[in-house]
Amino acid sequence: MEKAYKVIADAARWLVESGKEQKYMIKQTRNLGDTLHLTPIIRHYRLKHPNAAIVFICGKAYENAHELNPHVNKIMTVDHNLNPQERIAIRQRMLTFESDNFHVIAPSIHPFGKVWKGLAWSYENIADQYLHNAGIKNLKPEGGRGLVLKISDEDNEWAKHFLSSRKLDPKRCIVLEYNSYSHPLTIKGKDYRNIIRALRKNNVTCICVAGKGEALLQGAIDARGISWRKTAALLNKVAAMVGVGSGITMIAAACKNKPLIIEVAVPPSITMKACGYADSVRAQHPEGVIKRIAEHVR
Repeated sequence: MEKAYKVIADAARWLVESGKEQKYMIKQTRNLGDTLHLTPIIRHYRLKHPNAAIVFICGKAYENAHELNPHVNKIMTVDHNLNPQERIAIRQRMLTFESDNFHVIAPSIHPFGKVWKGLAWSYENIADQYLHNAGIKNLKPEGGRGLVLKISDEDNEWAKHFLSSRKLDPKRCIVLEYNSYSHPLTIKGKDYRNIIRALRKNNVTCICVAGKGEALLQGAIDARGISWRKTAALLNKVAAMVGVGSGITMIAAACKNKPLIIEVAVPPSITMKACGYADSVRAQHPEGVIKRIAEHVR
């Protein structure tokens, strides 16, 4: 906890020393998707105060994903495995710095908590819940997307080399986010193997990302250790993406060359609509995934 408190103090010091009139300290430490759901709020404040100093504090594991966000001046990190009591304590410490020109945005609850209890269905999705909690109304997504990506030339070149060195045709490749922990709403581990096997018969190659520490699925190309920045660069080139959580789905949807997005866990109608991702597809059965991809690359 002392390390986290030091991060908060360092963030406050950096904001003060920036000399900017408007200062924003924004925090969300858990889960990639949860942190990315705050991007509409970050964009809102950037558009409202173009010269503001904005620090975003996230979990260490998700730092490089937020390096893609051009609206953030500085990213600072804390342990992403903090328990709820520790996250609340950090939020309370942040609030001690709040003033007229020093703004603190730190959701105190996991938004899904209210959704699963049926208390938030009047809001279209989780992003709207965050916006509501922050007192922001009628926010229109920029360009139809909540997350704005800025993929570096270096990462784009890496993705190009990754594909060409393996003699892969990007138009016949998909990115597959695999986690054998089997999200309670998603297809199971064996189904991924069936998807890979069926797509290979259609000359479609699966590139596995995430799943750190997992055994590589037979027949897939291994990209499990790459950063979220490099994942975004790959998503910007391939034909389709199959994702387990909303985090990678949002990154794919924000790509300039958006792939076909298939979400096998959280319904897009809940998490994506306000951010312009409602055109993603939900498929909870491997047959549906295989069919949509085969039709897309035909």
